[in-house]
Amino acid sequence: ESAAALLVGLLVGGVARLITGNAEELHFLSFQPELFFFLLLPPIIFEAGFSLSRRHFFDNLATSLLFAVAGTIITTFVIGQTIYAAGSAQYFVSKPSGYADALDFTTPLDSYLFGALISATDPVATLSIMGAMGVEERLYALVFGESVLNDAVAIVLFRILEDMGKLGFANPTAYFNGVLAFFEVAMGSLLVGILVAAVSALALNRINFTH
Repeated sequence: ESAAALLVGLLVGGVARLITGNAEELHFLSFQPELFFFLLLPPIIFEAGFSLSRRHFFDNLATSLLFAVAGTIITTFVIGQTIYAAGSAQYFVSKPSGYADALDFTTPLDSYLFGALISATDPVATLSIMGAMGVEERLYALVFGESVLNDAVAIVLFRILEDMGKLGFANPTAYFNGVLAFFEVAMGSLLVGILVAAVSALALNRINFTH
């Protein structure tokens, strides 16, 4: 499904570019982060959670949270610090053409942003193979639950790092503020999710869809 979506996107973009021939006329096809975060992403996560086996998910919730929260944070900082050390050692040099890369790995901000991006792995292929092979349901629930939760953790990390900015890393208090902001956003999102889920459950319990 992921490969098919990529091919469809390439096809649509290529046809649109051939028809118009002007990049400015394709502004409506440009990527909008707000559209992704607030319109496209919530239904995807909702569908993933809705189709998950509740019994297996809650039986292994502590392990899934350990992998998703602690594992994603550790992976983000290990990758970010490694990339930053390599960038500071001039392993990433500028291209002779003069074009600038999207991320500057000589700065801690871009290095950790890359770490947050790359730490949220999407195990679509792994889960599809597991489903075809009929693996143990507990293993499938662990991988599925971690994949749903680590996306949310990576998004929160990315937004917090982005808000800190380049100057934030020069201030030691920014690290404490970043950790505090992480727990504020995480707990706030959890409370909002519980509230919406409770209201939805009460409403659906009293609605007869057959009528």
